[in-house]
Amino acid sequence: MTDDIRPLRLAAGLLIATGAIVGLGAVPGIGWPIWAAHDLIVWPYDGGGAASIPESRLFAAICGGVLVGWGVMIWHLAALILREGAAIRRIVWTGGLAWFVVDSGLSVVAGGALNVIPNLVFLAVFWWALRPRAVPVAT
Repeated sequence: MTDDIRPLRLAAGLLIATGAIVGLGAVPGIGWPIWAAHDLIVWPYDGGGAASIPESRLFAAICGGVLVGWGVMIWHLAALILREGAAIRRIVWTGGLAWFVVDSGLSVVAGGALNVIPNLVFLAVFWWALRPRAVPVAT
C-alpha cells in the first residue's frame, strides 16, 4: 500500500468500524455502545430507552449497513487514487460534504446538536485523507 492510498484506507476503515458499531445497536444485549453514545448526544443524559424500541434497532441496522457499505466503497476507490486522483478525491469529498450537511443539519433539528461534534471529526479525517500530497519523482 503506497503512502497516497494509506490515509484514505485508514479513513475508510474508521467508517467501516463505526458502521459495525452502529449496526450492532440492532442486537439486544451487545448494542450498548451506540445507545450510550445516543444518550450523550441527545440530552438529558438519562439512560434513555431507545434500545428497547424495535424501530430504533431497525434504524441502527440500516444506518450501520449504509456506513459499512460506504466505507467499503471508499476502501476500493482508494486503489484508484494514484491513477485518477482528482476525480476520486472529488467523488469522495462531495459525498462526504453531502453527508455532513444532511446529518448535521437534521441532527440539530431533531434535538441532537451534539452530533455535529463527531461529524466534524469524521469530516476532518476525510479532509486529511483526501488532501493532495506531493508524490516524490524518481530521479
